[in-house]
Amino acid sequence: MTNAGPDLTKLERQLVIAYRIFAAHGVMDIEGHISFRHPDDPELMVMGRHTPAATITEADLLTLNMKGEWS
Repeated sequence: MTNAGPDLTKLERQLVIAYRIFAAHGVMDIEGHISFRHPDDPELMVMGRHTPAATITEADLLTLNMKGEWS
C-alpha cells in the first residue's frame, strides 16, 4: 500500500513559493515565518531558516520539533 499523503518534496516547493509570494507583496522580508506540519510526523514542522523570503530555497528549510529543536 502506498502513502496517499502529500509528497514532502512537493510541500517544500510549495512552501518556498509561499515565501516568495509573501516577499513579492511586501508582507515578509526576514522577519516572520510560514510553516507546515511534516506529513509523516505531526510533531514536526518544516519552515525556513533566517533567510530573506525573496531568496529562500528548499536548501534553506529546517525540520523542527515542537520545542524548536531542529534536525
